[in-house]
Amino acid sequence: MTAPSFATRQTSDIREFLVVRIVRGGLPAAILPRMLGYAFPWTRNGVHAIIMYDRIETAAVSEASSVDKILGSALAHEVGHVLLRSEQHSQSGVMKAVWSRADYQRLAVRQLEFLPYQAVMLREEVRRRARL
Repeated sequence: MTAPSFATRQTSDIREFLVVRIVRGGLPAAILPRMLGYAFPWTRNGVHAIIMYDRIETAAVSEASSVDKILGSALAHEVGHVLLRSEQHSQSGVMKAVWSRADYQRLAVRQLEFLPYQAVMLREEVRRRARL
């Protein structure tokens, strides 16, 4: 879940830092239960991304994975939205909208990755922010 698509016309954040909140109970359990967090790629103040730790713990139990690996990947996903300045998802990798059981199994042995074009864009955005 990310900012509405009209946000693609907004100017980007010029801060040199990202703000991520890790919370419990970010949304009621019945609402989008597989969603682990959400981002605001076009925000100019306040929080850029929210990670729902209780959902990370639930996913770790249901998918027989570790909290640290899921937390790291969820952080990468939401920060990815901010640095890519996009609410878009990919068909595979860390930016996939909903991770499948196969994705969680992959995550048990190696990290989910950004697609090559995303990695290039991420590096460019980090350099841009570093110059500000």
